[in-house]
Amino acid sequence: MKSLFIALIASAMPALATTSLQERFTQVPSCGGPVAVTQNTFALTTNYRDLHVQVGEMTWQLPGTSQVRDLLIVDETLYVLRNDRIEEWDLTSGERRYETSTLPETSWIPSGGEARGMARWGDQIIIAHGRMGFSVYSMTDHKAVATELLLQDQQPLESEITGVVIDGNEAIFVASSYSLTGDRSKPAFRGFVLWDLSNHLEKHRTIGLDPGSRGLLLRNNLLVVDFGGLYQTFDLKDVRQSNKVRIRRAEWKFPASVRPLAGFDLLGSQIWSCVSRPNADRTRSQIPMIIDTSL
Repeated sequence: MKSLFIALIASAMPALATTSLQERFTQVPSCGGPVAVTQNTFALTTNYRDLHVQVGEMTWQLPGTSQVRDLLIVDETLYVLRNDRIEEWDLTSGERRYETSTLPETSWIPSGGEARGMARWGDQIIIAHGRMGFSVYSMTDHKAVATELLLQDQQPLESEITGVVIDGNEAIFVASSYSLTGDRSKPAFRGFVLWDLSNHLEKHRTIGLDPGSRGLLLRNNLLVVDFGGLYQTFDLKDVRQSNKVRIRRAEWKFPASVRPLAGFDLLGSQIWSCVSRPNADRTRSQIPMIIDTSL
């Protein structure tokens, strides 16, 4: 299905001919959510629902009607994850090609069951789906084809799956507590769940995360967890072998007055993120920011 879009051809503006991708990113006047970046493309949530996309010299403004949860760029396609929908946009034309539910059999989403993040596995996308566990989206059939509940053995306590990364045939999920009550000696699960995608079974789980995880990335065998602007890193080998995780390093790279918003991405050693920054009149602005760091 095609949607309305606005195309601005940057190549028609000679002054921008030497502008780098990083400069174009930081020149976007406002932002409000997830970011995705590759070597020559970025997608940036300009408010909670609309997108600014830069592909080489071309700029697209892509409209939306609900909150953006995550972004994924695969070749010339941008996948946009919303609370209960996933969209495919053609980056060569700015057209939306597909839109469908993130769940195969129902569109009903309970509180805490919204989609949170996604990662590619072959021709499928694995979607972290809060209290709903995870779902599987087929990139060839353009629809959700399966779901899997996780951590059911802890009922009546519940956790939310808030992020996912892929390593080979293994999905690594990060989970935070949903239930706020229960036995103090055994709260709802907070940690990592390792899932064998080929054999459809849980391989391992490890506890010990702080509350409030809201995103996950994998870089050089390090798991990078977003806790609302504090980025903690964990050794993947340790996560696979241990029953309780150990923080490898906590990253406090953003200025103290800056609050990163949800949905960062990594390009080399750079964190690309949308942040909230104070103004002189005590209001706050939401702007794109790139931080060089050594993880």
